[in-house]
Amino acid sequence: MNTKCPECYRDLVERTVQKEGPNFGRKFLTCPQQPSCKIPKNDPRGSNFVWLDGQPSNRQSPKRQKVDTEGTLEAINNLRHEILSVGNQVAELRALMLGSGDVDPSARPMPSPRAGVPKFGQH
Repeated sequence: MNTKCPECYRDLVERTVQKEGPNFGRKFLTCPQQPSCKIPKNDPRGSNFVWLDGQPSNRQSPKRQKVDTEGTLEAINNLRHEILSVGNQVAELRALMLGSGDVDPSARPMPSPRAGVPKFGQH
């Protein structure tokens, strides 16, 4: 194993990964001038970074998780309609508490649930 940086020819120094993650605690050799001393990947001269245990990096590419937007929008719409329903119940209770007995439709602050209300996410 070459212990000199192929870019600046300085002796590589031993370091330990301090950042939490899959490589935490692993030892490696690197150029003391890092990050200013850069060498491209696959450079025929070699590398200025070497894991001391000889194993490849434990870093795994983060995989994008598919978000179920359909289920999320459906849940939002269900909650919205529940809120509308509670608003109507509050209006009815308010009318009863005021002693009118009959609920005046104009006193309702919100439309009836699911009646002509566009779904969230639809225009």
